[in-house]
Parts: sequence; structure tokens; C-alpha cells
Amino acid sequence: FNWASAAASLSTSKETGAASTPAAAAAAGHRSEQGRQAAQTAAAAARSCAKRPWCERDAGDARNDDEKKKNMSNANEAAPTHAAPPPPPSKKTKGATKNNKAAEKDANDDAAADGVLPRTETPRQKPLAKNDRSLRVLSWNVGGLRAALKNDRVAILQKLVKDEKPHVLCLQEHKLQEQHLVEVEEQLKAVVPGYSCHWAVSTSKAGYSGVVCLVSNDVAGEKGATSALTAAERAGASGGAKKAAGSSKQTTLSFGAATGSSKSLLPPTAKLVSITEGIGGKKSEYNTEGRVLTLVFSDPSLALVFAYVPNSGQDLKRLDYRINVWEKDMTAYLDTFKSKAIPVTYVGDLNVAHLDEDIWNVTAKHIAKSAGTTPQERAAFGDMLEHGYVDSFRALHPHAKHVYTYWSVRAGNKPKNRGLRLDYAVVSQDMAPSSKTTPRVHDAAILDDADKRGDHAPVFVEIRL
Repeated sequence: FNWASAAASLSTSKETGAASTPAAAAAAGHRSEQGRQAAQTAAAAARSCAKRPWCERDAGDARNDDEKKKNMSNANEAAPTHAAPPPPPSKKTKGATKNNKAAEKDANDDAAADGVLPRTETPRQKPLAKNDRSLRVLSWNVGGLRAALKNDRVAILQKLVKDEKPHVLCLQEHKLQEQHLVEVEEQLKAVVPGYSCHWAVSTSKAGYSGVVCLVSNDVAGEKGATSALTAAERAGASGGAKKAAGSSKQTTLSFGAATGSSKSLLPPTAKLVSITEGIGGKKSEYNTEGRVLTLVFSDPSLALVFAYVPNSGQDLKRLDYRINVWEKDMTAYLDTFKSKAIPVTYVGDLNVAHLDEDIWNVTAKHIAKSAGTTPQERAAFGDMLEHGYVDSFRALHPHAKHVYTYWSVRAGNKPKNRGLRLDYAVVSQDMAPSSKTTPRVHDAAILDDADKRGDHAPVFVEIRL
């Protein structure tokens, strides 16, 4: 039996429509009765052939071909509804799939793989008229004052002061100890002349925290105005030793009285009544960690509370303290000014990203477990606002997106603008930009182009008096 001949005959039969030989009919036996009979004949011949050794290879090949055709036919019929599931992925593939899904979920919707997040334009307000009174306030977390007074960062600080002309400049996280203050204060006065320095220093931990407030000599002080100790007076009062924990000693100082002079570059402003450290001695850690300075003014009555809010720390070790102690006590402290009808501004590194718009990768899994972006901290900030306070920048720029004040330098996030908004100027509701009375916010800005290398941007607020 010759299978090749049968195949050739089958090909001929397809063209002519008839089975020309029994072998061809066997191959196409489904077409006619004649084909079925031929198929029986061919099958018998095949059985006979299979008994002869020289036919074994041909017969075996034919069976293999038939089996292949049968399997292909079955597979084609079954595939639409009964396709076998794909083999399980290897462990390596499983891990890669999981990582890819996590990366996709964590990515910000607007962030290209290597792109820069586009910052919303936030135009500054028009300058006030020359004779309008205002209080210009600048706040900046310098992450170590010694470093800020070296090399090109000195020029950055000087340019900030020249451009923004603050009546009050507050620098957070100076990280100095008592014995460093006299030397560094002299350097600071040389870099930014025309300002007096007032310090809050951590006495519980070296090289930690700390706030310094520089007050322009253009700010007139009322007779008998008091201040937290300057560097020299702090050293003299304690003989160079650390100040006692919880101490709230104050001294009477003579602030400048150059307001309105021909040499002044600043608009006329309020009169300074006092500068105090901590929050009234309610708890010693507010004084011993050097986190808060409060300036009180008259004509009109006004309070500025500068703060470097404690970070919840690695593994959120201080989260409970942050939420249940600091936030509650600070809100109560701010409320004391409101209860006396004194408008208050709360300024500084508040260490929280309040809204989704304040976090570049808000959908990332780690955000809810990271200091400053936990649901508890964000909710606590919202609770404070509900007490009658306003985020001044967000009030002026409610739709601003990708405008941040902090970037992880270690992760290389600053060039790509992948940051958080942690620094604020919060004001009591009667000072909101929309208020019809004064004092009220005239301008609020994030100066994120001021320092290309540092991890924090300065924030600015101008209060119209």
C-alpha cells in the first residue's frame, strides 16, 4: 500500500470532485458511499501491509500522522470553551508580577517614569501701597544653621532676605547647643545685618531641633518689651551652662525704633511686645526641646507662633505623643490667643502633609505608615483647622498641584519635584485672605526655587495691618 500515492490521488480528487482510486477514496471517504467502501478496502490492505517488515515504518508514520490530525482536530474543537489553564508561573515570575503590580499602584497618576512633576503656577499678590502697614514673615527649616552659614548657602540666605524683606525671619532646626550660640549669632548678624536674634535651644538632646527668630531693627518695641534670652544673655544668666529644664526666664530688651525712617527698606509694621520660649511652661518638653517661639505685637494686637513640630520618628515611635499630646496642647495654646481676641499665625515646619495634593505619591503603600503622612497626623491637622484656622497658602491657591516644601535629597527627588508640603503659615479664620477686616493675609508663597540643594523650601506670608 502506497500512502504517498493515496495522498496524490486525494489531491486530484479535491480538484475533480471524485475519488479516483480506492486509496484516495479512503483518504476522503466521508464524501460518498463509494468512498466508504474504498476505505474498508484500504484499511484491509493496511492491516496486511503492517505485517510485513518493510511496511512498518510507513504504517507507523501513518498512525503518527493520524494521531496528530486527531489531536489537532480535538484541540481545535475544544479550544473555544475548554482551553486548559496556563501553567503556573515560576517563583521568579510570581515575584516579578507582584512587584510590577505594586509599582503600578504606587506610581502617581501624573508622574512619568523619569519625568518632572509639573508645578502649578502660584503667582504672587501685587505689592501693597508704600504707606500700607504690613508684617512680612519668612520661615525656613535650614537643617543645621552652621551649614547654612557656609559657602553658597550664605548667598541664598542673603538673597532671601533682600528679596522678601521680612520683618521677622524664623529658622528651624538650627541644631545648636547653648555653648555655640554666641559664636554663631555673631556670624548670623554679619550675614544678615540689622536683625536681633532670639533663641530656643534643645537642652534635652545635643545637636537636635532648635528655633531662632531674627527680628528686624525696623520693628519698634514697646517700652518694657520682653524677649527670650539672646545668646550672650543666655550664657551670662547660666554661666555658660545649660539653661534649667522648663525655665521661662525673660529679659527686657530694647528693640529697634527705626520704623518710618528714611533708611528703612521695610513697610511700617506693628510694635513688638514680647518674645517667649515654649508654650507658657505648660509642659517642660516644649521648652527643653527648643521647638517654639512666640512673638506678640500691639498696634494692632497680633501673635506669631513659630514652631518646629516633632517628627513622629522612625517606626512612628512618637506618633502617640504627636497626636495625643503635642497636637492637643498646641491647638489649646493657639486658642488662648483667640479667646483674647488676638489674631494668631502659626508658622514653621509643621511636619505633616495635610491633603492628597500635598503628597507626590499619595497612593503608595508606605505613605500611611510614614511620619508626617499617617492618617492620624493628617486628620489631626484637619481637626486643628476646624477649630477656626486657615491654611493661608491653600486659601490663596486652592487648586495648586505639585507645590511642595520638602524633598528627599537622599532619594534624589528634588530634581523631579517629588515632594511633600510640610511647611505652613496657618492663620486664625479672622485673618483669612477673604476677610474684610485687618489684620489679614495679603500674600502667602512657597519659595521652592530659592535653594536647589536643600531639602526644605522657605515659606513666606505677608499680613496686611
